[in-house]
Amino acid sequence: MTSARKARRRKPTRDERSRTPRETTTAVAPTPSLWTRPLIAIVVIGALLRGYYLTQPMRYDESVTYLYFASQSWTTVVSSYTYPNNHVFHSLLVKAFATVLGDDPWVLRLPAFIAGVAMIPATYAVGRRLFGSDAALIGAALVSASGALTFYSTNARGYTMVCLASLILANALLKLRERPSMAQWSIVVVATAAGIWTVPVMLYPAGGLALWLVLSALRGDTSEPRGDLVRFGLALVATAILTGLLYSPIIANGGLAALTGNSFVRATAWRVFFRQTSLSIEPTFAASTLGYPAVISVAIAVCAVAGLVQERKTNGLRVSMAGSTYVWCALLLLATHRAPFFRVWLFLVAPVALLAGHGAIRIASRVAHAQERLAANVGGISGGIVVALAVVVLVSRDIETSRDTGTLRDADRIAKAFSGLRPGDRVFAPIPSNGPLAYYFVRTGLDTAYLSSIPDDSARVFLVVNTAEGFALNSGLRDPLLQKFHKARRVAKYPSAEVYQLY
Repeated sequence: MTSARKARRRKPTRDERSRTPRETTTAVAPTPSLWTRPLIAIVVIGALLRGYYLTQPMRYDESVTYLYFASQSWTTVVSSYTYPNNHVFHSLLVKAFATVLGDDPWVLRLPAFIAGVAMIPATYAVGRRLFGSDAALIGAALVSASGALTFYSTNARGYTMVCLASLILANALLKLRERPSMAQWSIVVVATAAGIWTVPVMLYPAGGLALWLVLSALRGDTSEPRGDLVRFGLALVATAILTGLLYSPIIANGGLAALTGNSFVRATAWRVFFRQTSLSIEPTFAASTLGYPAVISVAIAVCAVAGLVQERKTNGLRVSMAGSTYVWCALLLLATHRAPFFRVWLFLVAPVALLAGHGAIRIASRVAHAQERLAANVGGISGGIVVALAVVVLVSRDIETSRDTGTLRDADRIAKAFSGLRPGDRVFAPIPSNGPLAYYFVRTGLDTAYLSSIPDDSARVFLVVNTAEGFALNSGLRDPLLQKFHKARRVAKYPSAEVYQLY
């Protein structure tokens, strides 16, 4: 047997078996430069789409976040957790922007907006490592024109910051799979701690990605499996210490129960948990495809399923990142047995977009000449996708009319109409009307005590009926303070509300 034939029959070494996808397949080779012209265009369109909604009327959750936390002292922001609305790191950034630029809605939304725009190139960076540049570009286009991500990029909460932290974490772990790097491990620790400090739901994506790296190391699918496990353990300890330090003012002020035992995260009975979880499936799908008609939503879902089926066959990973995330999230859900809001799953929109991009490439590969045409024109096709979907989202008006997180769309006009309130007067505004109305009271120079004080016998009493949220005149009359009033006269009517004076 010749030496050449022996070489052909030699078994691969561990180093050869554990080579990265970039070394074993050309399908996922990253492009030399991140910033290509198509990506820049996609980012610009995504920024413009989000910018269009920056000045929409303030909603309940973001109003409460600002009034109770970001508008208070720096000490209050880092130490108070009376409501989970305090996304601490996000609240600090909101306070910083508001201190310099004022309290206009667009200013309060800048941290969420910046994170939402930054998600677009971050999605591309992760996608090209997993599926190649073409699929990554289509995935970035879907993220850019996502109605759900646009909504939360213009809502002064911390959820897009969690999404961005998740993508940064995923990109760092993919690099660490290829080779050890102290800089990348530092990014892992900081991104994870910052995400949890923003909203503790960062535990969902961070845990899934951590499980993927551990399983990959155990299967010899990282550059230095044993060393990577040791370094992962050290990073886990460092993350826990840093997160504990960041939350220490809150823990010292309200105890650990402030984070783990509040009414929004407290475990429910198993029967309630399973019922609420099953009932949340349809609303979650609808919220994740906000602004899209059913045909587009189904098309993206079909491509995502196709991409999921072909995930490991293309990127060379021995452990599925999607599968690891699914297993971790399922375990965490069972451990907490509390059905979460859709926004907890917002971090999945970008990975699903990448799977859809990958699926579209794989579907095109089965059609004669389609793959070649797609590869040759992927920049133009991605641009066409983002423009078309952005127009669809704008025309649908689903973002403006969405009731998610609570609305009173005419709160600004109503607050200005109440500029003539006198001492002793009272304005009743049931949740979710009270949050936006209180914000615009502050903007108008009115005392928010009008919304909570006990009215005098001779005072004027008004009731705000939020018709857009399904309220009627008798909806708010369950308040004990309202029981003595038997007559109501409508004094103002708005597209989303009516105002009555009570007698």
